[in-house]
Amino acid sequence: MKKIFLISVIFFTALANQSQPVFEKIFDYSMVNGVFDMILTSDSSLLIYGSVGNPGSPVSYVLLIKTDLAGEIIWQKNFLWEQTCSWGKQIIESSTGFYYFTGSYFYKPLLMKINKDGDTIWSKKWSADPDFPRNISTIKQMSINKFIMSCEISWEIYNQPPSSYMMVIDTLGYQFCTGAGVGGSVHQTRIKDDNYYVLGMNWNNNKIVICKNLNCSITDFFNFDANDNPYDFEFDDQQNLYFTGSSYQIAITKINSAGTILWTNNLIPGETVSPFSIIIENNKIITTGGISLSMGASQFFLSVCDTTGVIDTVYVDQTYYAQIGQKIIKVGNDLYVTGILRVEEPPSWHPVIFLRKYSFDSLTTSISIINSLDRKTISVFPNPANDYVIFESFGFSALGNGTQNKIQITNAFGQPVAQWLFMDDKTTWDCRQLPPGIYFYQFQTTEKTYTGKFLIIK
Repeated sequence: MKKIFLISVIFFTALANQSQPVFEKIFDYSMVNGVFDMILTSDSSLLIYGSVGNPGSPVSYVLLIKTDLAGEIIWQKNFLWEQTCSWGKQIIESSTGFYYFTGSYFYKPLLMKINKDGDTIWSKKWSADPDFPRNISTIKQMSINKFIMSCEISWEIYNQPPSSYMMVIDTLGYQFCTGAGVGGSVHQTRIKDDNYYVLGMNWNNNKIVICKNLNCSITDFFNFDANDNPYDFEFDDQQNLYFTGSSYQIAITKINSAGTILWTNNLIPGETVSPFSIIIENNKIITTGGISLSMGASQFFLSVCDTTGVIDTVYVDQTYYAQIGQKIIKVGNDLYVTGILRVEEPPSWHPVIFLRKYSFDSLTTSISIINSLDRKTISVFPNPANDYVIFESFGFSALGNGTQNKIQITNAFGQPVAQWLFMDDKTTWDCRQLPPGIYFYQFQTTEKTYTGKFLIIK
């Protein structure tokens, strides 16, 4: 079993900075591929579902990390099937206390049942052929002995657009029935009022699809024009549905029970926002995800708006080069968020898994304190550099109109080696005359100073 390293960072929050997490835990593997899901278990623990791999190898492992509510690891398990690429989609806890998780292994669908200690009870695999699903996306429990799953056939294998199916199984993995799905890829499912709702993407007509199913038969079907993939959805107490997606224009969409769009909201105007997870608590819609920047950089965000679409706040964390929130859940009066972050800039990506705890009250009642959105940043690349360094800014709307933003470069001894006025969004600086070593930059604006470092090699 691979060894996991845990780095714990504790944040002591003060009234003036209530948006900071109560704690952050970093789970560091040699290579993290993704985080897919997180649930609160019946024994008051968190179960994080992800994937890790080996550098230079096509083999990936399904990863489960079970922690207490303080983020301390109870156990962690790796699962690998037949020495082929393995990854997952969703994990649930059944009413009898077992965990079921779904996924695929080398384009073959997979379902696995384990106990609370992570020991395998059984695994169910199906062959990959044109008449059977390639991947099991989601699973939900219908009754004490019935589970319904949404499955996909991939166009990558069969040279056709993806299609989806539903399957109902018992606690041993045997089928009750199968039926047609959304006609494309499945992203999330919910069970509400004894109905099974599926959110997906129909790639035949570039539509976001929401359908209501029962016992593998479709009863209602809604289509919406799509710019990109949908990610997650949730219901409020009035049977309205909210779904999230990745788009320059739209991040959250609200529809009523008849499928009529009531409003849309991008959360952060002018930015490409990807809200991967959504919850609704006390008439507040809370999402987490990432804000895309250039050069692979991204910013983590938590957003809060009400059910009319009015934004209370968007909190953005710029601590790391790239970070994305993948799943958010509420436990008591706390919010737990898991996702992926990359500490270093390209090419040394080294992704790791994070777990953060936030105070729910601080995000929903201290709006004037936590609205700390700052989309302005500067990217420096390549790093390490040899002949030149490119400085590229984002979000500085005043650039190019005469505003005298300034860059200053110093060496490791604090001695200035270069400075110039930054009058455009991108500047290429010739560094061939400088010896190898570590250099520091200061990007000075009228609002604040941005600092960083880069390495010159020869």
